[in-house]
Amino acid sequence: MKRITKLLSAFLIITNLFASAQNNNNDLLKNGTIDKQFEYVLKKSSNYRNYKVVKTSLLNTLKSHVNDSIKKAKNTLIEFERLIEKHKNEYQSAQQELVSLKEELKEVTESKDVIKLLGIPLNRSLYKTVMWSIIAFLVFALLYFIYLFKNSNQITKKCLSDYKELESEYNVYRTRSLEREQVINRKLQDEINKHKKS
Repeated sequence: MKRITKLLSAFLIITNLFASAQNNNNDLLKNGTIDKQFEYVLKKSSNYRNYKVVKTSLLNTLKSHVNDSIKKAKNTLIEFERLIEKHKNEYQSAQQELVSLKEELKEVTESKDVIKLLGIPLNRSLYKTVMWSIIAFLVFALLYFIYLFKNSNQITKKCLSDYKELESEYNVYRTRSLEREQVINRKLQDEINKHKKS
């Protein structure tokens, strides 16, 4: 009895292993890669005089899987083409934006190099030359006017000192003349008084 139980157990185990191997092989046909599916079909086919005899069901299953893979590949290819077209459009718009940005940069650079002076557009270097010339002229004019002012100031000071000296001399002369006049007037009065008495 033990022996029969062991044989039955061994038979059940072998049957289970065979069934699981069969399921694994069916899973390989359903879920494996195309290469694995072809290998499985070739393995399951029998030989007849240098030819392989393949079951129609296996061949139909393999055909449907290959068609599904081709459809997936085509869909993926279409998606990639759409993506490439999208990237091409983005690239073209980026190129156009780059061109417009380069033009704007050129305009900004040119406007940066051009400065308007009294409404006249001048190159930056010419503008600097004109401005430095004007500054140099103004500095020269300032120095010239300072020189003229100092000369005039010295002349004015000399004239003022001469005037004060002349005024003091005049005052001295005037006081002397007044004194002389007073002396003369006294003498005259004395003479008049003398004549009156006589």
